[in-house]
This record gives sequence, C-alpha cells and structure tokens, in this order.
Amino acid sequence: MRLNIFPQIVFAASCAFGVFWYVFNNIEEIKEKQGRAIAQTMAEQSKTLKSTQELQKANIDKVMREQAENIARGQREAEERRKKL
Repeated sequence: MRLNIFPQIVFAASCAFGVFWYVFNNIEEIKEKQGRAIAQTMAEQSKTLKSTQELQKANIDKVMREQAENIARGQREAEERRKKL
C-alpha cells in the first residue's frame, strides 16, 4: 500500500519544486509583467472613470438647464395670470 503512494508524493513534490524554481529564477520578469499589467489596468480605469464623470457632468448640466427653463417658464406663466386678474 505504501509503495502506491510514493510515486504520487514524488510527482507532487517535483511539480511544487518546479513551480518554486521557475518563480525563483524569473521573479524579476514576473514583477515587471505585473507592474505593466497594473499600470495598464489603472490607465484603463482612469480613462473609464474620467469618461463616466464627464457624462455625469453633462447630464447634470442638462437637468439644471431644464430646471432653470421650467422655473423661468413657471414664473412667466404666473406673471401672466396675475396680469389677467
């Protein structure tokens, strides 16, 4: 029974050693790739955020203009009703 587990243990240990060895020998390259990926992701997020903020500002400005126009129209209509009385 013990002999059947030994090859599996050796295989698992070999795989783990291979991964650790790869990381150990390529850590600078891995860090560099991570840095580039992070920078790219942050740039995309910044661009998306800026675009969303600009869209929100445009929508808010539009609503504020419409509100100002509605208020002015309401005041004009109220003034016209007062004149008719």
